[in-house]
Amino acid sequence: ARRASARGDVAAQLNLFGRVEELLDREDPRHREVRLELALAVSAAGDIERAEALLGDIADEAHARRERPLELRSRIHRQWLRSLTHPTETPLARLLAEGEEAVTTFTEFGDNGGVALAWYLISTAHYLWSHHGPRLQAAQQALEHAMRAGDIQLASRCIRHIAFAMLHGSTPAKRAVQQSEDLLARFPGRPQFELVITTPMCVSLAMLGRFQPARQAAARAKAIAEDLGSKW
Repeated sequence: ARRASARGDVAAQLNLFGRVEELLDREDPRHREVRLELALAVSAAGDIERAEALLGDIADEAHARRERPLELRSRIHRQWLRSLTHPTETPLARLLAEGEEAVTTFTEFGDNGGVALAWYLISTAHYLWSHHGPRLQAAQQALEHAMRAGDIQLASRCIRHIAFAMLHGSTPAKRAVQQSEDLLARFPGRPQFELVITTPMCVSLAMLGRFQPARQAAARAKAIAEDLGSKW
């Protein structure tokens, strides 16, 4: 199941994490971790309402069991979803404050994955308000912590923020293409990473008048998205 996550294979994640959740006893601590992975797969598949409900249930159960790291992770993931589906109900200041608090909390736990997730929430907050410079910086922090934690799925989402922040922000197109190529070289053989890098990169290529490579990059991104079952 985790190999499917690393590949970004959404259909396989839904199938495998769903089966594991059914097999594990609810009292097994791994059950709640698997439910979190399932909720993320449900979100990637586009069923946002179900994903929000799952994340809320996981956070409530973790709170009742005093499992603070899992509770905080679940709430951050849910807050991220709601920031996209209900942007007017998620003020920038609140998102930033929650992200900064989470960075401190997860740092105290020595939890690199949690620190990465908190920085990712901060990056998302800046994205919602088109603050692409701070968005890029927060996403770069998130990526490094995600890689230390070995969280490939979160790392790919951090790279999405990095790649699109370069496109939408003040990064010159030539530099954006070069840095995108550097990212592709850093993470070879990972279609999920290639997808989130080449999607904005094709626009930067077009800005430079490199239309044929831009078309090729766009076609490649579309093919990967279809193969992985990625909806958004």
